Amino acid sequence: MYETATEALSRRMRPGSLLVVSETLYSEELLAREPRLPTDADHLALGHRKWLCCVIDVMRNSGFRIRDERVLPCAEDAARWVLELKSNIDVHFPKEASSPLEAIRRMASDLAVALLQREASVHSIVAERVPA
Repeated sequence: MYETATEALSRRMRPGSLLVVSETLYSEELLAREPRLPTDADHLALGHRKWLCCVIDVMRNSGFRIRDERVLPCAEDAARWVLELKSNIDVHFPKEASSPLEAIRRMASDLAVALLQREASVHSIVAERVPA
């Protein structure tokens, strides 16, 4: 699905256009220990974990040149933001939310722990669409 979405973006962008992606990615150390998640542990990942090399390869194969990549922000801030998102869902949808919001609610605590244990990080990637 990631490949399909990135290729679709590439087809719709002019050469020289910039794409900014913010993505939560797993560490290679965690992937070496646990390459797949059970679907009930991370409903949004559907059992698949993305890591930086994979995302960069998909972007390059889809016609992008990476102009910048960095980890943003610090893990503690990212974990706090994820937990604030969960809290916001809890306050505004105390019984049940739509499927995507329920998935975020269920995965937020596990993701916060992964961020704090440095098993995941939030990456910012700036990519330029290159001529075909």
